[in-house]
Amino acid sequence: QDDTFTVETAGSERLRITSAGEALIGNNLTTVNNEATGILIVDGGDSNIGGIQVHAGGGESVGDLAGISFSHGNTGTVPRPKAAIAFEKQDLTSGRGDLCFYVDNVANNEKVSTADERLRITSAGRVGIGTTNPTSNLYISSGTSGDCVLIIEADTDDNNENDNPKIIFKQDGGSEQAAIEQLNNELTLSNSVSSNGGIVFKTGSASGYTNATERLRIDPNGEIQAKGGGLTLEKQGASNYIEVGKGQNANNYAYVDLIGDTTYTDYGLRILRGNTGANA
Repeated sequence: QDDTFTVETAGSERLRITSAGEALIGNNLTTVNNEATGILIVDGGDSNIGGIQVHAGGGESVGDLAGISFSHGNTGTVPRPKAAIAFEKQDLTSGRGDLCFYVDNVANNEKVSTADERLRITSAGRVGIGTTNPTSNLYISSGTSGDCVLIIEADTDDNNENDNPKIIFKQDGGSEQAAIEQLNNELTLSNSVSSNGGIVFKTGSASGYTNATERLRIDPNGEIQAKGGGLTLEKQGASNYIEVGKGQNANNYAYVDLIGDTTYTDYGLRILRGNTGANA
């Protein structure tokens, strides 16, 4: 074609630069050209994870990078690379490493650097946002200052109350056993499992969540066990009360047992509301 530059090897075209400035590289340039939507198009065949390979040669050291950068600027001006993606080498015995994403947020003409790392995917599949050493599957850090905020949003157009944000907890072969949800504007904690279920609240005074001990438990049948030993109601300017048996059907009792200690096999004192009248 006119105004087209091509390169052939072994009798087949391998590279073409079109009159529009498109550069096409591959084994089937006719197909690539028909589907081209960019300036550089590479055809790696039916399936090829390495259609484009960026290689850092020479000597090898832990921390070496092989990557690409992205920039904007008017024609004829100095390019300002403010973002990059790079593969960081992690050991000298293999090609293993981490994939790192960099974005420079400073309003100047300085180019992006390794100090601008925002996200990292390690060779173990861990994802770190704001940290270069994620120690869990997903690790989010705000660094030395500022709050670390995670937002989970649903129903951005506010047109369906069944669109809700939620976190689902799966285990034991993929069973969805617990969730934290915002359901119809109510924060909902859910747990349902065939054995050893319930919701447990733990607190402690020594640093580290593993030092916390159980304080309150909601059993699968809905019973509440408070192991802290105390309950205080402190609403100011209004009545403080506990209701027992509200909404009961006829012939059901409402009572409070005062156990005391193991001297009593059942209860030491029972406060009972009978079923013989409205104020019985």
